Amino acid sequence: MDSDFELNEALLSFEHLGGVHDGANLGLAIYNILDSYNIVDKLFCITTDNAGNNRTSLAVLQDLIWRNKGIRWDYKIHHIRCMNHCINLAVQVFLKTCKVLKDVEGVDDEDLTPVEDDDEEPTEQEEAERRDATRVRGNASFRRDVEAAAEGFQSTMWKLRETAKVSPS
Repeated sequence: MDSDFELNEALLSFEHLGGVHDGANLGLAIYNILDSYNIVDKLFCITTDNAGNNRTSLAVLQDLIWRNKGIRWDYKIHHIRCMNHCINLAVQVFLKTCKVLKDVEGVDDEDLTPVEDDDEEPTEQEEAERRDATRVRGNASFRRDVEAAAEGFQSTMWKLRETAKVSPS
């Protein structure tokens, strides 16, 4: 935001990440971009969807900022989940549970059953896909998903209200 509280946007970087897109690699990439522009100390918040690797990447970013710059940046406070994404997830789960929505885009009926346990630990991506696939089954699962979406929405709204209270300097 500028001094008149007008929102301005700029794409700082568009990086190709080789290898896995886990939280560690994403957090390091974000830190390196912020550091290359010398704006680490200006970071206020980051908005993401609910993918688990985003939460992990922000935890890694928090640690890098502290270790390299001595700045305390708490990702739990400064992580804003995308409101549209939270609402979309809640509506999809609701419609699927009410049997109004036949298909969730990208999810087949076979994907709606839990994956069998095996000896190997699932990757973060596999775990996220499993959670997304099984999210639409059962009242308890539905309730947890709606509560998580509502919590994310409530947290986002609280953060937006707190941001709006900031007066221009």
